[in-house]
Amino acid sequence: MTHATTIMLTLVLLGIHPLVAAGPAYPFQSCFETASALHDVPLDLMLAVAATESNWDPNARSHANAHGIMQIQWPGTARHLGVERLAELYEPCLNIELGGRYLRELLDRHDGDTTWALASYNYGPTRIATSPTLPKGALRYVATVKAHRATIRARSRIELSSAE
Repeated sequence: MTHATTIMLTLVLLGIHPLVAAGPAYPFQSCFETASALHDVPLDLMLAVAATESNWDPNARSHANAHGIMQIQWPGTARHLGVERLAELYEPCLNIELGGRYLRELLDRHDGDTTWALASYNYGPTRIATSPTLPKGALRYVATVKAHRATIRARSRIELSSAE
């Protein structure tokens, strides 16, 4: 059984069906809540990344070959996270779980610094690690995520983690 299959079965056992949008506030909200709790990543941060990356579109695909709601890059980041088939990235709850796990990894790598973690999520950790300052494009991305995060916090009907 692949890691991705194990995650999908766990989500189903938790009552989260990967193809059903959950919660009234955001698409696939229960998947975001589960991934947030599982990886100790603030829920509003995960939602803001999804809003920025794909506008919560589970079928999104970028010019950089990133796929799904959290825009997981194929094959590099996806394989790093244990994904074996591109089609797995189009399973919304799995994609969200992978994005949460990757965000946690980047937050840990950057000692909890959200700005640098987000820049790494967008530009790739190798490109950011070798830079003494953040590129302008990464700074624009971080500003966009933070603006989405502020909007989510302001209008949210869900309990948000205050952890950063």
